[in-house]
Amino acid sequence: MALNLLKKGGVSLKVSYKAQDPPRLAFEVSDTGIGMTPEELKMLFQPFVQTDSSKKVSEGTGLGLAISRQFVQLMGGDIQVRSTKGQGSHFYFEVKIGLGNPQALEEQKAQTVIGLRSPTSEVRILVVDDLPENRQLLTQLLEPVGFRCREACNGQEAVEIWRTWQPHAILMDIRMPVMDGKTATRQIKKEMGDRLRRGERVFPTKILAVTASSFEQDKRELLDLGCDDYIAKPFRPQTIFERLAAQLNLTYLYENAPPAPVTPQPQVLDPAALMVMPRPWIAELQEAAKKLNAKRIRELIAEIPPEEAALIEGLQQLLKTFRFDKIVELTLS
Repeated sequence: MALNLLKKGGVSLKVSYKAQDPPRLAFEVSDTGIGMTPEELKMLFQPFVQTDSSKKVSEGTGLGLAISRQFVQLMGGDIQVRSTKGQGSHFYFEVKIGLGNPQALEEQKAQTVIGLRSPTSEVRILVVDDLPENRQLLTQLLEPVGFRCREACNGQEAVEIWRTWQPHAILMDIRMPVMDGKTATRQIKKEMGDRLRRGERVFPTKILAVTASSFEQDKRELLDLGCDDYIAKPFRPQTIFERLAAQLNLTYLYENAPPAPVTPQPQVLDPAALMVMPRPWIAELQEAAKKLNAKRIRELIAEIPPEEAALIEGLQQLLKTFRFDKIVELTLS
């Protein structure tokens, strides 16, 4: 099977499938340009070397074909070329491929997100990126599912929107003009902590870094400065949904999926529930929540008598959803 993918201005691209063992894809690129002599072909793939013919039509560095050949060799093939001076050139190569599993594709299709199952209330997402097309991509992915989205073109605008709109999550690009994503994340997290320490109500916004960097040290740096999660570009739509679900405790409606069984909602705590514990314990819980100290809160929960199962479960649920503000609120009464 062969597909002619391009034919324009004397250049053509053809891709064909070869049902061998293992199967292979063959790529052919032809042109009707100035062509090359046998002497020029000998130096064609040498880095930083340009043929006399290419110098007449290009100002490149002589690296393009050398790098392309290395990519093809990494995939188990090699680039071959035929050329005739004054008639054009023909480049071709084959690479081994693996065949997809049709059943896996059907399962993936069945997992297409079509809506929010819970929570049924509004979920606000702030999309931050200096490129309009990147913001539009995420907004058009999320809004049809039921998220409410707003956009910011830099970190400074993101901070200003966060202050007034209190989004549940921010999808934060890192490299932006005016204020980058790192600075914006530090500022938002600092203001969240300051407000909690003053006993103010503040929504614990989750910040998910969305960046083209795939280095492990960059990921660790972003998490250390306050990002709650990390998404590398390019990303699959499913990755965005999965990470938001993990951070915001969401469940989705899926295309062609059976309805999920109804599960009982966790018991809502009231301030009186904490009165079974000593006042110094309640004061410590308040201080740990103001400092966003999840480790200390877990230690304090472990001190609750086992018979107070509802209190244990309620605090664990608040901690799981990062509702430090709600924990502080419970201790103030």
